[in-house]
Amino acid sequence: MDLKLNLLQGSYDYLINFLFSYKASEKDYNTQSYYHQLKLKSALIDLCQAYELLLKQILYSIQPNLIYTDIDKKSLLNAHTISFRNAINRVRNFTNYEFEEQEEKFLNKFNEIRNSFVHFETNIKVDELKDYCLEGLDYYFKIHDFFVSGINLDFLKDKRLEKKIKVQIKEIREIRQNHVFYRGYAFSKEELEFLLNLQKKDNPEFLYVNGEQEIKRIRFGQENHIFSEMNLNEMISDLYEYTYCSECKVPLGEFHLYSYPCDLEVCPNCGGQLISCNCNLSVVKTRQ
Repeated sequence: MDLKLNLLQGSYDYLINFLFSYKASEKDYNTQSYYHQLKLKSALIDLCQAYELLLKQILYSIQPNLIYTDIDKKSLLNAHTISFRNAINRVRNFTNYEFEEQEEKFLNKFNEIRNSFVHFETNIKVDELKDYCLEGLDYYFKIHDFFVSGINLDFLKDKRLEKKIKVQIKEIREIRQNHVFYRGYAFSKEELEFLLNLQKKDNPEFLYVNGEQEIKRIRFGQENHIFSEMNLNEMISDLYEYTYCSECKVPLGEFHLYSYPCDLEVCPNCGGQLISCNCNLSVVKTRQ
């Protein structure tokens, strides 16, 4: 079977790859895991590639030779196509689409991250990748919808898959519109404000058994070691190896938010769940 390609379909191919990689990353909440990082990195690379091909499709529809670096050559056979940044410049100069300052700044950074993933080393926090992916997706559809009337996936020849892809794209974009990402997790503005206010409260290092015996709390990331020491090996879980606690969102090495209270905090006295055990721990010491 012959594989017929064009710039717009190529853009959609990369967009679909982005979608599959992004959705796969959501199945693993451990942002330290190789799988999570790989899928988010792949998603960003595919989305940037989708955007670049979309830019070239826009130029091609105006004049096919605009997608080449040097259009003044005698022959464009085997000529190189333009770079991401030059494609932005030509779309600006040859169309009435206006790139906002923040939009262009983001796109250039987006392209730099893509290139660093592919060609160089890069330093970026994994939990920031979701923000870049979702903001990049918004800008993709901003320019797409300006030049193209709807996303046409008829080439898939699979109506069920086409519908699934469109629904998932809509769901991801709604997350961006209605939520704020903090430490890799999506919050409503109200939820995030509540959490940030809790973080400002005192977070004790010690608790007291029956108001008397002082006992030190367990920091996030120490739990599995504690379980092993107490021979509670069946309780060992990779939940305690995440970059941030999936409940109270504190980073590794810090105490869980006591005022939350956090479902994942372990009782330092019995090794059970702190909020449900019968050890009678409190932050208040009985006065003698």
